[in-house]
Amino acid sequence: MRHLLFSLICLICHPGLHAQTDSTQTAAFNALMTNASRQLRAASYDSCFISLSEAMRLADSGRKFGLMAKARSEMGVLHIYQGRYAMALANVQGALSIYERMGLTEGIAECHNNMGSIYYAQKEFEKARASYGKCLVIREQGKDRRALGIIYNNMGDVSLKLKDPSTALEYHRRSLAIWEELGSVSGKAITLELMGDCMDRMGDAEGALAMIKKGFATLKDSDNDARTRIIIGIKIGNLLNALGKAGEARSW
Repeated sequence: MRHLLFSLICLICHPGLHAQTDSTQTAAFNALMTNASRQLRAASYDSCFISLSEAMRLADSGRKFGLMAKARSEMGVLHIYQGRYAMALANVQGALSIYERMGLTEGIAECHNNMGSIYYAQKEFEKARASYGKCLVIREQGKDRRALGIIYNNMGDVSLKLKDPSTALEYHRRSLAIWEELGSVSGKAITLELMGDCMDRMGDAEGALAMIKKGFATLKDSDNDARTRIIIGIKIGNLLNALGKAGEARSW
């Protein structure tokens, strides 16, 4: 489920959907989507489902098609986490259809990214790469640097699954440049970890260890980074054991 962290895109505010006459309804929708995002990160899936269902009800009652698409797309992400891939795909495809009719390219990109994550979770890596590729074309033409950093990492991740570590490493390098530009500590740490995975697959275990340690060193002692520190620390310990450095591994 770690890979899916890169699929969570913040709420997109579509132009033309926030008229003064329905600002209260839109604010309620945004609050529900914010709650759903927090609940998903906390693995409170039942609560997340309730929040998203209510958001969809609000969007439907106000005939806010763009907002409905956003809620359906995020419902698809929830179903990925629950392992309900058919339901996930149905929701994301429904959202994509709405976005395409409205000509909202950011939403279209979000759906292709989420569809890629559905295929990735099912180990259909060629389909995942195709969907991520469609997202990438849009992201490279847009202005959302964070979203571009995410899709570069997703392209790298799926390339590694398809046994192409050199291509994967290049995508992660592009992502790393963006996280450094944005000053994102967690983004940088996770990307350095992914780069280490590529180097390990290429037979450079020592280089991989150095890269992953570099990622760990960038993290701060904060709640937001705690989970990432644990994951990277375990990976460092495993690499040290593989290199015959059991004594050092125990310190991780």
